[in-house]
Amino acid sequence: MNQCLRVLHLLRELPRLQGRETSTAAALAAAMGVSERTVYRDVELLVEAGFAVGNDGAGYYLSPMDRSLPPLLSATELSAIHYALDWLESSLPDALEIGADALVGKLAAACGTEEARLYAGEEGLRIQPRAEDGPATPRNLKVALKARRECRKLRGTYCSPESGTTSERILHPYAVIYRAQAHYIVAYCEQRRSVRTFRLDRFTALEVLSQRADVDEDYDLEEHFSGAWELVGGRRHSVRLRITGKAARRLAQACVHPTQELTRHADDDLELRLNVALTEEFESWLLGLGGSVEVLAPQALRRRVCQQAQRLLDNHAVR
Repeated sequence: MNQCLRVLHLLRELPRLQGRETSTAAALAAAMGVSERTVYRDVELLVEAGFAVGNDGAGYYLSPMDRSLPPLLSATELSAIHYALDWLESSLPDALEIGADALVGKLAAACGTEEARLYAGEEGLRIQPRAEDGPATPRNLKVALKARRECRKLRGTYCSPESGTTSERILHPYAVIYRAQAHYIVAYCEQRRSVRTFRLDRFTALEVLSQRADVDEDYDLEEHFSGAWELVGGRRHSVRLRITGKAARRLAQACVHPTQELTRHADDDLELRLNVALTEEFESWLLGLGGSVEVLAPQALRRRVCQQAQRLLDNHAVR
């Protein structure tokens, strides 16, 4: 089942708030035939879309909505629909009674959002990437999608964000994604001999090669990102956090990560358990909670937070 159908199925399965009926993630997963991790991800998507999904500690429920939800799709979401319809139209020419361009144009008009800026190019209707993407993204995105669709290798010159140096990469494309406010390609890198994630606007040159790519069709993209906070993975650690105040009330009804486990204490504080890689991405989110969070475990993370807090104090000392 694709993600769109799965989320609609989840909406049907979620109990409405009448007498505070709830349904656990395990029960929802069993009803839908998916993993609990997938339920957590889909609940997060519903919350981001504006649905009032709550969790009272015993399970999830859907609060009554006092307004209708117009179809507000971003340019990126419309772009994803358009690329999918392009693929369907090229693979099954008779599947659509009208062209992909016309379908997406109607949907964009219904959305009525300024972010969905459309333009007609030599290849028909296209949707502008969001402003966070660099100027190289439109071309590189087209090349990457072509390589993935045709299962061919990619060659590109990539600029490392850490060192600023460039190097040539030969890639076997697994997936093209929009994540953390930009477009990325997940691919096996011949130089690094592992599956890596590359931001598309960091390629100064990108071309499709004639050689066939070796793509593991059983590769689990969700598993690839399961230990990452946003993009960067690594060895996972069991993290325990104590959250207080407004942050606790906000996070009580949120899914910040698929591995999370929440325990509410009598004083309304939360204990949040996660299984994540201890990357700069995660530490930045953690520090953003300020004085509302205490790291209970592991001790190595607690020491790093203390060091960062001390640097902040030193930088902001009153002179």
